[in-house]
Amino acid sequence: MKTLLLFGVATLILMLVVSQYFFCPRFEFEARSPFAGPVLYNPYQSIDSTNWVKCNFHAHAKAWRGVPNGKGNASDIHRAYGSLNYGIHCVSNYQQIDTTNSADAGFIPAYEHGYNPAKTHQLVLGGNRVLWLDYLFPQTTENKQNVLNRLQDSQPVIILNHPKIRDGYTEGDLQRLTGYDCM
Repeated sequence: MKTLLLFGVATLILMLVVSQYFFCPRFEFEARSPFAGPVLYNPYQSIDSTNWVKCNFHAHAKAWRGVPNGKGNASDIHRAYGSLNYGIHCVSNYQQIDTTNSADAGFIPAYEHGYNPAKTHQLVLGGNRVLWLDYLFPQTTENKQNVLNRLQDSQPVIILNHPKIRDGYTEGDLQRLTGYDCM
């Protein structure tokens, strides 16, 4: 029985490795060039900021039986940010869209995509469903681009979370990747 279990685990790991490194789409990344020009355009230069709304899009409540970071429940987090005069505040748990305040006018659905140990994660704002595709082993640039493309299929705003943590996104990745909105 023990031998059969070990064989099953080894087979699963082999299937994950083969899927990630051999069946992931390959991409032709365009050569990038540094900014060149006389002026850097500032889209906020002439905006009146008197009606701006203070927002937080990334906070974790306790989820998944407490495995990832997070304290309290979503209502606690919304109450805390509301008391600090945040007009918009999202709970972005891993692979879960919080709908606690979905009736509020400023509600934005959000979740943190990714469950890989290297923390190659993305914050998804405005999505209506969770994408479960992720790669568990160290990700190639092609793996990262495939995830971004799949997120882009139905998610309006994609943010690269914590790129420096565990080299989730390297400088080389950032020179080649497309399909994200913020970092």
